[in-house]
Amino acid sequence: MKDCGTIIRKAEESDFTNLSVAIKEMQLDDTSMDYHQFIIAELNGEFAGFGRIKEYNDAKELCSLGVLPKYRGKGISRLLIKELKTKAVIKPLHVVTIIPALFKKFGFEEIIKYPTSLLPKINYCTNTLGGCDNGEQYVVMKRMKVSI
Repeated sequence: MKDCGTIIRKAEESDFTNLSVAIKEMQLDDTSMDYHQFIIAELNGEFAGFGRIKEYNDAKELCSLGVLPKYRGKGISRLLIKELKTKAVIKPLHVVTIIPALFKKFGFEEIIKYPTSLLPKINYCTNTLGGCDNGEQYVVMKRMKVSI
């Protein structure tokens, strides 16, 4: 997929170092990482962003979505989310996030009842990643409608 100089492609093994460093710096989910789960955004041939789908028995999770600071505001997260949504056609697609406003634009809504397979992820985010220092809270969202 190509959009205004941004190319979205499947991750390759050679991307793993860039992915690992960026995920640690952004304090994103680094559990059970396999480069096969990821897609990469490149802008003008440079590593600009990434995201992945994690599979569970009863759900799929869009996670580890990140755009490098110098590439933010260029629509890269929109392209990544749009592409990742196409990979969850059989099982419901969820996201655990502290930025629900971003995902509402893509048909996700906050839910209270969620698959039990996501409970370890919520605990990991809350207890390990932190991110709630500014009063932000992790929420679980589910894609409810097709949009963008």
